[in-house]
Amino acid sequence: MVKKFFAALLMLSMLLASASLMTFTTQAVAVPGDWTTYRAAAEYPEDTGGKPQKPEAGYKYTEEGFTVVPADYTDSTPFMTVQTKEPQPIQEGVYMEFRVDDYCYNGPEHNIDNWICISITNKPKVTPGAPAYGGGWMCLIRGDGNGAKALAESCNTVENVSFQNLGGSNVTPGLDSEGRELYTFEATYNNSQYTFKLNGVTLNGMPQISGNLKNLDPHGNFYVGITLYSSMKDGTAALSILNYGTSKSTATPPQGSDAKEPEPNLIKVAPIADPSTVPENQPALYWDASVASAPNGTNLFLSPLGDNAFRVQMSDNMGYFNWNMSRSLSYSGTDFPIFTVLFRNYYGDGGGLWYYGGDVLGAVGDNNLSWSSYDNGIYYEDGEDEYILLTIDLSNRWEGRINGLRFDLTAPEVAWEYDICYMGFFRSQDEAEAFCESRLTEWGVEVGTDETETSGSEETEPQETEPQETAPQETQPQETESIVETDAETVTAAEETSATGTTDTPEAEKGCGASLSGAVLMSAVILAAGVCMRKKED
Repeated sequence: MVKKFFAALLMLSMLLASASLMTFTTQAVAVPGDWTTYRAAAEYPEDTGGKPQKPEAGYKYTEEGFTVVPADYTDSTPFMTVQTKEPQPIQEGVYMEFRVDDYCYNGPEHNIDNWICISITNKPKVTPGAPAYGGGWMCLIRGDGNGAKALAESCNTVENVSFQNLGGSNVTPGLDSEGRELYTFEATYNNSQYTFKLNGVTLNGMPQISGNLKNLDPHGNFYVGITLYSSMKDGTAALSILNYGTSKSTATPPQGSDAKEPEPNLIKVAPIADPSTVPENQPALYWDASVASAPNGTNLFLSPLGDNAFRVQMSDNMGYFNWNMSRSLSYSGTDFPIFTVLFRNYYGDGGGLWYYGGDVLGAVGDNNLSWSSYDNGIYYEDGEDEYILLTIDLSNRWEGRINGLRFDLTAPEVAWEYDICYMGFFRSQDEAEAFCESRLTEWGVEVGTDETETSGSEETEPQETEPQETAPQETQPQETESIVETDAETVTAAEETSATGTTDTPEAEKGCGASLSGAVLMSAVILAAGVCMRKKED
């Protein structure tokens, strides 16, 4: 009997120990939460050939909820997204409260583009403004960080087609005791219509957006995300999701015990290169299909041709693409202020230019110009082909290192296809023209010997012309080094000549061929330039 008693006691002790061990083991296992952090979609190695991109932010769960662990954005711009790991049933309702913990606004001159973006999209890792990465609804909140009125732009994103701002609404950010911004987002669905509210304000532009969302997913299953973006170099970005649920009464702090450390910052930007290394009449920075892969554009598609030109095919009245300089090589805008583009058979009105220099790596409020191919181009005829050399003088605008630009183009009235032979930066207008004419001569194009007429020159009487109105262009979100980024090294003409012993192109390769090799970095920028250009008659 005593033996049975001790045996039962021993078994009970073992069961208690086992239960204790099971409890300990369960507590030690990380319980995954519903949220994660992303960098922009266009910054992942599979999209950039494995080149270093912006570091991805980390995260952790606290008593407050889901909190971002910020990354180091030295020599880069903040672009950080918090998003649900899986689609959420949006038609059941969404109530979310979040706080902006760390964010850089406006830059030293209060002219830097920045926005907080709430997104309801059909794909994860979406890049706001780049429709190739998904469709849905996005709300760009443009504020100043001081709790004053902010503008919330309600945008429709149709996958692979367009990015439209369908309505702006004024909202007032909340502020906590430490001056950090607080936002409340609500989504409801009633009678086949979505309604979104931000800090209690019903956002405009939803009828068309509701139809888009139903077409993308009639059941309303979408990813929910928040993005912080600024075009200011060395900026900061972090936020916390404090409550989430289908309604205010059901919302609770997000829970989980998993965590992620921020990625290390591998971005290193080289000093400004010595301008004396660039030979006379050669570009410091050069771009064509021989040195760069085709960038992803918005409302236009670029594909390389056999003569190193890019064929441009437009899908809307206005499109753009980006050219960002290589981190390993760039020059001063003071040394090379002339930006040029050689078109073939482009019959559009023109477009615009946003450019980035110095500490600015994205769209800046007053750093944009407009340009016209008719008033600001030099024309060269070659049988059925027409070449236009567009030159834009940025000498009064560049400061410091040339970082990149965004090139906007209006679609021609007919033939929405044309070619871009090359782009480049030069010391002067004369050197830009000399380089162009030497290339055209190599390709068998007669450049003529007629004297050039210079618009606005002292020797030429001013012509009476009606001033052209430039339609206001919608500022779309820029992901400087992020909307589309194909990293490669840019080379100078001197380096290429040294490597190959020649810069000649075989005459048989008539067209937009070029003999420079190397590579360049593509990314988000806008063209808008109004600079005196010269017209040459054959």
